[in-house]
Amino acid sequence: MKKNNKKAQQDTQLYGLPPQNIEAEESLLSVILIDNRILDDIVDILTSKDFYRSAHQIIFKAMIELVEKREPIDLVTLTNILKDRGELETVGGAIYLAKLIDEVPLAVNAGHYAKIIHDKATLRRLIEKGYAIIKNCFVDQENVDEIID
Repeated sequence: MKKNNKKAQQDTQLYGLPPQNIEAEESLLSVILIDNRILDDIVDILTSKDFYRSAHQIIFKAMIELVEKREPIDLVTLTNILKDRGELETVGGAIYLAKLIDEVPLAVNAGHYAKIIHDKATLRRLIEKGYAIIKNCFVDQENVDEIID
């Protein structure tokens, strides 16, 4: 695990942060808190794994669960489900959830923000696959056809 963290730190120093857009993530979560119907429009575009910040992944997953339970998504229900899971402090507490509504500018075009988040996640996955290909080229030089596949 430490080896992976060291590699990630080296990569960040060489190339900068992986593709991500925190503002789009926060704006989208804010819009969902304000208008739950938005989630219906983006659920086919995004999964929780598409979010860069792990806190946003957890929040989005909780939002999806609330919808599946046919419960409204608001500060009270979201705080409650995260508290029940023991994840409230992990995401920054009730204060961070309130900040999503109070301080984040309202995104009118949630679909556009969902696409930005999805595209950045796709780029991160391509980078991961690229690293795997490079590693395989160094480690397993005898099975070229398998590496190409």
